[in-house]
Amino acid sequence: MTLDPLFIRFIGWLKKHRSRQPLPKCLKKWRKDGLTEDKLEAFIEALGNGHIWKYRKPSGGEEIVEILDLDWADSILIEYEEEIPGHNVKRGHHCQHVKWKK
Repeated sequence: MTLDPLFIRFIGWLKKHRSRQPLPKCLKKWRKDGLTEDKLEAFIEALGNGHIWKYRKPSGGEEIVEILDLDWADSILIEYEEEIPGHNVKRGHHCQHVKWKK
């Protein structure tokens, strides 16, 4: 399955932000890039169950978008070279400080 670059970047952003965000915040952040609620719902539906879902909180009724399968999200981001390094880490240099134990 080939993914739209918009959704790849969205997955990276969502993963970086605790893997879940309120739907209104997602739409506000990504509207300028062309993400609409209809497009997001179609994307989630096309992926099938188990990867990303949208649900309504029982308390308060706020809609949430959440990544369910973080391993899947990691593999997508690595495959499309969109993995977002942590804070204070330059892209492409995030593994140089790792010392492997023997």
